[in-house]
Amino acid sequence: MNSITKVMLTGSVLLAAMGTHFQARGGDSYTEAGDLIQILLPVSAMGLSLAKGDNDGTVALFKSSVSTAVLTHGLKFAVNKTRPDFSADNSFPSGHTSAAFSGASFLYTRYGASWGLPAYALAAYTGWSRVHGDRHYWDDVIAGAGIAVLSNLYFTSPASSNLAIMPWSNRDSTGVQLALSNDFFDLKKPSTRFNFTQPLVPRYQFDFFLGSANFNRVNLPANEDIVDNVAGHQHHSASAAMCWRWFYDSRQTWSFYTHPMEMRTALHSTAPEGQHVRYQLWDNAIDWQYQVYRGGDFDAFIGAGLQFQHAELATYHSKNSYNEVNAVSEWLFFPKVTAQVMYQMQPKVALNVSGELGHNGQGSLAIADVSMRYDFNAQWGAALGCRYYCRSQETSKTLKDVAVNNVYLRFDYRF
Repeated sequence: MNSITKVMLTGSVLLAAMGTHFQARGGDSYTEAGDLIQILLPVSAMGLSLAKGDNDGTVALFKSSVSTAVLTHGLKFAVNKTRPDFSADNSFPSGHTSAAFSGASFLYTRYGASWGLPAYALAAYTGWSRVHGDRHYWDDVIAGAGIAVLSNLYFTSPASSNLAIMPWSNRDSTGVQLALSNDFFDLKKPSTRFNFTQPLVPRYQFDFFLGSANFNRVNLPANEDIVDNVAGHQHHSASAAMCWRWFYDSRQTWSFYTHPMEMRTALHSTAPEGQHVRYQLWDNAIDWQYQVYRGGDFDAFIGAGLQFQHAELATYHSKNSYNEVNAVSEWLFFPKVTAQVMYQMQPKVALNVSGELGHNGQGSLAIADVSMRYDFNAQWGAALGCRYYCRSQETSKTLKDVAVNNVYLRFDYRF
């Protein structure tokens, strides 16, 4: 690789990292530090790969950084999500976070934990600074991080060329488009790009969810200091979630799932006219699952877990105000049982149906999920699914009753 090519690659990564920097509004020192780190990490990663003479790594970083930037800004344009401070309609995903995690993920994958862990800490700080500066929601940050990490893993162990992932939009809807070649549907055709010397037996799996969150029912507490009860409220937003799985043995799996959902809107109620309301439901779950039946085409699982969520409700005088009029937050915990059935329709295609029921003595939780999964190879998979979430807690100080519909595209990486 000649010096001109190296300079061009370095410049391309720098421009990709700086793509959102010049859109940022002035903020405090925490936010400004995040502005610098989102440039520093990918540029440092490129500089290290050049200093080591790692030509393959340099090319991989270039590809992952550019693809991260294209996907991030393509989704910003397609989704058109309003920022928390209402300054622009390009909140989802977070460009600063995707740039920072692009460099951090490369450093960890290519050069190990001694480089990668400090870089990941700095990237996480960048994501926090974007929420702290009221520039992004937490799911914007998760989306940016997930895109960067999977883009890096894609070029480290690239997925099949039968798949292309692109942002998509028309007058009525936005989302992510999968472009599939004719070979995608030929389940008997062998892959020439994935020749594992030994069968891969994964110990872990990382799931990244991109989709919509439709709050089709939100009942807030009838508290005059906060806001009167509001039923039938609807709000749509792009959202993202992550899940880490540990395959303990051939039948048992442990997992951790996290999904922040936040809305900011003006609600008409007995609250003072023009009052602005923000509510957040950050859902987390630790689950254990056991395979009780293993058949030819059918598998069945049962399990147990703990759903724990952080809920917040706050009011402001106006949408541009940073001073809360009133605010309340709480943690809610729901022990639960789970069940799942998987039908292997084709060697690489499976239908999954799952349900969860939880109760804490004062409230209840119900979740239903249906998805269709396709495995590209031993490491990579994708699924299209829908999820219905319903939680009721009469004693809640924040959200008494909430129902959310999610339509999502999930990407799986097993290792």
